[in-house]
Amino acid sequence: MTDKLPWLALRRIPGVGLVLFHRLVQAFGSPGKVFQAAREDLRSIKGVSPAMAQAIAAFREWGQVEAEISGLRALGAEMLTWEDPAFPPRLKEIPLAPPFIFVQGTLEEGDALAVAMVGTRTPSYYGLKTCRRLAGALAFRGLTVVSGLARGIDTAAHQGALENSGRTLAVLGCGLDVVYPPENRELYQRIPEHGALISEFPLGAPPEARNFPVRNRLISGLSLAVASAWRWWWWKPGSGAAPPLPCPLPWSRAGRSWPCPAPLTRPPVWGRTASSRKGPSWLWGWRTFCRNCRRWRQ
Repeated sequence: MTDKLPWLALRRIPGVGLVLFHRLVQAFGSPGKVFQAAREDLRSIKGVSPAMAQAIAAFREWGQVEAEISGLRALGAEMLTWEDPAFPPRLKEIPLAPPFIFVQGTLEEGDALAVAMVGTRTPSYYGLKTCRRLAGALAFRGLTVVSGLARGIDTAAHQGALENSGRTLAVLGCGLDVVYPPENRELYQRIPEHGALISEFPLGAPPEARNFPVRNRLISGLSLAVASAWRWWWWKPGSGAAPPLPCPLPWSRAGRSWPCPAPLTRPPVWGRTASSRKGPSWLWGWRTFCRNCRRWRQ
């Protein structure tokens, strides 16, 4: 992994976010060449301050970066960059694409046929049951289920896939070595055997609130479509899902957001009709959903 040290080191420079990382690599050709560049050349890049140029040119903390990569190896994980054949091609298409991800488990070619399942952390019994059954039906038919390993709908999605001998990918809002929520430890241990744990956060990174929007864009980026289980007309702040319909999911591909409706016996049923005219298609069954996923892949 020594050739990946510059990738990791550049992201650790204070002030170098995703936008500036992309800009620097585009200007110099690779992260390694960024560290070989002169201060004057670095300063010519928009957004690079004198302090950043100095930090890059004088960077000597390679031992710390190597230690982080050694920690990944000890965990049985690996770091995949844009240049790795195993790096998910669809992730390169999203805004602010991650230059690298950390993976514990395996990514397979068949994971290109993947669907994200997201929703609230405090679902009803109906929501959990519907999500688990839908995830199981999709996994049984060869689709990979992607979610965020959070409480509620995410947990049900992963469980449904595993119960039907399917594959599932869990995108974390923390480091790969952090089990969150703690009650999902068994699920955390099972997923790498039937898919992968994925994160772009360093080892030891806690599950802070600001991490989850970052995580969510990866969940969508890995998926052909987003199925939102048990989404009401209103939205509970902090639920972990997206803002309410009819606003489109901010990280979903156009026309590929499929909310799972509330039961007809429960209000507000009018929300389904109003929202369906605004863009998303309502998910009434797995057959249509599978058919559309296969068509989108083509």
